Amino acid sequence: MKKYVVYSPSEQVNTDEMLKRVKELDQSVCELALCLKWTPKIEEFITSLVAGQVDWDAGPKRYRAWVVSPTQEMPSDARVDFAFIPTAMACAALMIYRQRWPEKAAAIPNFDQTLADGLLFSTLRRFRGHGFEGIDGIFRMMSIFALGSVIPFVEAHPQLCGRFTKLVREVVAELKKGPRSAYVRGELGEDYRVWAARCLKALGVSA
Repeated sequence: MKKYVVYSPSEQVNTDEMLKRVKELDQSVCELALCLKWTPKIEEFITSLVAGQVDWDAGPKRYRAWVVSPTQEMPSDARVDFAFIPTAMACAALMIYRQRWPEKAAAIPNFDQTLADGLLFSTLRRFRGHGFEGIDGIFRMMSIFALGSVIPFVEAHPQLCGRFTKLVREVVAELKKGPRSAYVRGELGEDYRVWAARCLKALGVSA
């Protein structure tokens, strides 16, 4: 599990390095998901995430997110890959920590607010990917949240971020429609029935 390091605005944009950081974060969250015993290394990772959330300007509003880029000036597809996906990963890690070691989470300053802010940011695209990858994005985001046991989390803490809870429930309800779901066909007619089923299984939800 590697500590999360915030990009400095003075750093140069390096796509390979940004992709590497996303991969490292993904690996750290997957490793955390397998941990059942608390260790100082886990707390070091989690506190680095809490400290690593940054402001994200969206017109008149300001949100908080995890951005694996030295700049927010990037096209829509890059915002998905380097802001929304990392934010989902960080939120999954914090959800794991909040559920497995609630006393430890409570001892970290601003833990719940940081998680709530991240969850809110993750809803800004309604979990969708970029362009024709809109539905792919939903599957990807929900699979990441599944690592954080998102269903029991929102049931236990529905008011932490009401907008997130509402959107998760809407997506799950749509997935459970099976062949009638709006998610079984991609933007270009792709057959997503297998992916929808896999997503439900990852979430621990029966069709």
